[in-house]
Amino acid sequence: MGKNIFIVEDLPIMRDLLSTNLESLGHKVVGFAENGKEAIAHYAEHNPDLMTLDISLPDMDGLFVLKEIRLKHPQAKILIVTANDQKMLQKQALAMGASGVLLKPFVIEDVTAALSKVFS
Repeated sequence: MGKNIFIVEDLPIMRDLLSTNLESLGHKVVGFAENGKEAIAHYAEHNPDLMTLDISLPDMDGLFVLKEIRLKHPQAKILIVTANDQKMLQKQALAMGASGVLLKPFVIEDVTAALSKVFS
């Protein structure tokens, strides 16, 4: 059964790629945010099964957004999406409550694997 997913990504090409991948896997993209402020403000109205969250946003750090969302919505499933492959950053995100990490650039198999871990 498909999940409702909210995408937080500032680059249009990455939003489109992620959206296309998710929809091809049978999921529904319920909304987008281009920055952290929008993500925090609009999370509750979409109430997604999963939020994908870019770590590098134009207005604030994605880890701050992760912290804010998890404070207000402790049940939130949040998949960090990043081009930064530093293990320390990934460990920090997971310790802060991220449900998983998806590294850019990704292919559909990477998205499938990340979602399987999040929803297992």
